Amino acid sequence: MPKTKKRKSKATPTPHQAEEVPSTSVPVPEPVAPPTSLTPDDMARGRQLVKEFSLMLEGEVSKDKKKYSAYALQMEKYFRFKFKFYGFNASERRRIQKQWNGRYKNELKNRKTLLSTLYALWDEDVRDFQSFGCDLASENKAILKGERDEDVRESMMCLKHLLSTKGWWDTVDLLSSNALGHLVKTSPRITLPIVDEWIEDDNMWLRRSAILHQLNFKEKTDEERLFRYCLSRGHEEEFFIRKAIGWSLRQYARSSPEAVRKFVRENEGTLSELSVKEAMKHIQK
Repeated sequence: MPKTKKRKSKATPTPHQAEEVPSTSVPVPEPVAPPTSLTPDDMARGRQLVKEFSLMLEGEVSKDKKKYSAYALQMEKYFRFKFKFYGFNASERRRIQKQWNGRYKNELKNRKTLLSTLYALWDEDVRDFQSFGCDLASENKAILKGERDEDVRESMMCLKHLLSTKGWWDTVDLLSSNALGHLVKTSPRITLPIVDEWIEDDNMWLRRSAILHQLNFKEKTDEERLFRYCLSRGHEEEFFIRKAIGWSLRQYARSSPEAVRKFVRENEGTLSELSVKEAMKHIQK
């Protein structure tokens, strides 16, 4: 296959994400799909909508197989061959998503259709589907919330599945800081007891999502909870947890640098060097 010039992509990791991931990271077992109130008809409709998206992607790939296969290989290498790719960069994929959304946006106002589509996207083997799912969840987070307490609980159950299945930083970070963050901010009475369980969960990606869910809260960050979560996982050797602790503290330091400085200074014996380095990156000790 001839070499091609690497194209820029919105999917390219940001600096805090793009650092080399140690090969010692522990594999996380895939969970079983959770029970849900969605009916077989609901699930079938979700699969149909995903099939339509799949046909649109494949139709685009057929126009220039050489180009897309070359970029797909680049992405597969970058992700250590954990996932398959069609070969779209983010802007190309989102252009197709926009066309798909134009056809089905009214249907997706139905929360059950949205949930069934998200589940179906995670059943697919190609990573482009999960990337689309992250965008879909973020764009429709108000619909995920629903109108009843049970709606929130069901959406949290769905997010738990998405976060812990086919988990890697690319999906977990987006879902945590967008859809999950919105549900926590708007329905804390229901969601916070759930997230308090996730920080102790055996699944590493759920622990990471619990640490990161306040990334966009700024001055509304629950400082006590953030610091408690960081301390409770400070002993972990897992790279993705250490990195998440540092990142979440660094983000909060933009709003409350003195609080973060004091917390890090008092807990340097508990936090890893990586977490401390990340947390203090933009503030003086």
